[in-house]
Amino acid sequence: MVLYEAMRSFAREFNLPEKVTEESAGVYTLPVEEEVSVEIRDTPPGFFLFSAFTPMVEEKKEEWFIHLLNGNLLGQSTSGAVLGLSLDGKDLTLSLIFDYSFSYEEFRENLEEFLNTIDYWKEEKDLFQKGRLKT
Repeated sequence: MVLYEAMRSFAREFNLPEKVTEESAGVYTLPVEEEVSVEIRDTPPGFFLFSAFTPMVEEKKEEWFIHLLNGNLLGQSTSGAVLGLSLDGKDLTLSLIFDYSFSYEEFRENLEEFLNTIDYWKEEKDLFQKGRLKT
């Protein structure tokens, strides 16, 4: 499956903006929401997903870092992806690599799970900031 075509099909299927842009050779950006996009890199035979999806918390950073570390533990709260920080430390990131050949169905399922994980962690951050999340 050609990665670019898989992204276009995904965008059509989920009524996303179809403006898949190629940033450089084999590196694409798929806008998902107004403030969230996913960078998808062609890494034959698979692909790499990355998103800097929400600003880092400003208060109680140590508690939030512990919660993120627990989320990364064994990939249980990340569906196998890895939470991290942008290079400047201002944004929370999620990344995941698939190192095998894929069909469109596998691409769709994996990208959808990646997006669900982003939504989960945005909600976790919201609950944390409201003081309703036990860390």
